[in-house]
Amino acid sequence: MLGLFLIYFIGKNYYELAEKFGRSKWGFAILGVFIYYFGTFTSGIFFGVLAEAGVTNFFMELPELALSLLAIPFGIAACWGVYKLLAKQWSNQATENDNGLLDSDLIRNSQQDSNQTRNENM
Repeated sequence: MLGLFLIYFIGKNYYELAEKFGRSKWGFAILGVFIYYFGTFTSGIFFGVLAEAGVTNFFMELPELALSLLAIPFGIAACWGVYKLLAKQWSNQATENDNGLLDSDLIRNSQQDSNQTRNENM
């Protein structure tokens, strides 16, 4: 049941982020859930490598439920990291492209030049 709540809230947050920046809403909601499962999967691999390397035998003695609960923070951390990365990248792109035009810098410079000549003529 906890997993369903996590999937819902992860998907919802990624959906709202994509909606805010005009991206594919459902695609990024699914991506968020995939990133969560990828984070938990890689934590399992990490735990297995530690156990096989002989660093600790702690993970071999844990029941399956405890091991899956131990992997949840790694999945959440992966989701949070990618979410922050996407939000930062998209907000930077939004400030660079104010109106979404490819030549927005050219248009902005020509408007500034016309304003300067108008001010000089006054």
